[in-house]
Amino acid sequence: MKKPFFLLLCMALLLGSHSGIVRAQSTDCPKNEFGLSYGYLNNTLAIEIFADIIEAIFGKGVESSTMIGPIGAEYFYNVSPVIGVGGIGTYSYFRNAYSDDSGYRFGRAASLMPAVKINWLRRDSWGAYSKVGAGATLFGFERNDGSQDSSPDVFFNFQASLLGVEFGRKVRGFAEIGAGEQGYFLCGVRYRL
Repeated sequence: MKKPFFLLLCMALLLGSHSGIVRAQSTDCPKNEFGLSYGYLNNTLAIEIFADIIEAIFGKGVESSTMIGPIGAEYFYNVSPVIGVGGIGTYSYFRNAYSDDSGYRFGRAASLMPAVKINWLRRDSWGAYSKVGAGATLFGFERNDGSQDSSPDVFFNFQASLLGVEFGRKVRGFAEIGAGEQGYFLCGVRYRL
């Protein structure tokens, strides 16, 4: 008696949750989404902050530090109301001035990552989603005398936004929390057509 009741209850829950997902996704789904964002901290800048701490421990003091970015651009093509595929591009810049030799060092990082966006809640004027991307970063340093520390490096990088929310209709503001090269926290604007 308990087994058939449990099976019926599970089937009812599955059917009910499926109809809720279909109803939540029934709003118009734009095919293309273009976005611009600005993030707080990213993988590259976190590594640079860690390197500054190590340099300070061994006597090379950073007098001042300037960081810009990550500035991001993204595009997604929605293959269904739930799944969007596309890419993310980012740019970051930092400049450190050192107290011991009054010189400075600056670095730039540019990344390109194929990505997937999962729209797990879509309404007419707001939505919630997750996003993941993986790709490569081109990263290089220079000093104030024009010399380079080394040739630019290419390394693996990623973006994993666990929670993203967006508000608006054709033009949507959005904010995301996660980790990666686009930022640990980021916000921006997205245009949908």
